[in-house]
Amino acid sequence: MKIQFLYPEYERLGTDRSFDAGLPADVVASYRKRLVFIDGTLNERDFHAIKSLRFKKILDENQMKYSIYLKDKWKLIIKLDNDNQTVIINSITNEEV
Repeated sequence: MKIQFLYPEYERLGTDRSFDAGLPADVVASYRKRLVFIDGTLNERDFHAIKSLRFKKILDENQMKYSIYLKDKWKLIIKLDNDNQTVIINSITNEEV
């Protein structure tokens, strides 16, 4: 799947080894691993197949988004584009979703 980023900081976080966006190092490492996984997925079913991702739907302001487990309470919030071939990285949060 193609990856798009809602904010340029998230793209930089995935490519720049010296940039941590103020996040804990283990969360950044997990985020980068998730990006590699997302890049290799074919469709939404691949997310459901890996139970350790704790992939689940969330409803946010009438938009269907999904959360992916990163580390401890940290989650990656994504949106699947209409064609289900593009993942849009929305946010990284440690709040309950």
